[in-house]
Amino acid sequence: MNTAVEGLRAVLEGSGGGAEKAVRETLATQIASEAWICLFNTAIYASSADEEEPTWPGGWQEDVLRRMLPDVFPDLSPDDALKEALQRRTGGHGGGDLQMRINVAAGRQAMRSKKITSALRALVRIGDAGKESGV
Repeated sequence: MNTAVEGLRAVLEGSGGGAEKAVRETLATQIASEAWICLFNTAIYASSADEEEPTWPGGWQEDVLRRMLPDVFPDLSPDDALKEALQRRTGGHGGGDLQMRINVAAGRQAMRSKKITSALRALVRIGDAGKESGV
């Protein structure tokens, strides 16, 4: 965790509700998304494209790839998605598109849209409650 950000640990470890909870869940979602990106990139570098067929890395790295590749390349089979990711990683082209796809897939794994939507709704409710009470 980035200890240079004052108050980050307190917010993440806190148990407060309302706005604090909304901020905590948004931060946790961002951290989870970044962790999924790191896991995917580590896993793809552990894979190899021996001859014409890709080789799955095994262990947790294979689990990560099998979980995320359907979101990275939804129109491809798992083997074809791995092959495409390896080609983009090693081919010198498509790396930016691959990273964008990984970011989207990581957001899905972290349930980014759902959690941010929930946090925003909570903040709106807090704002509405403040208006009603005259605060």
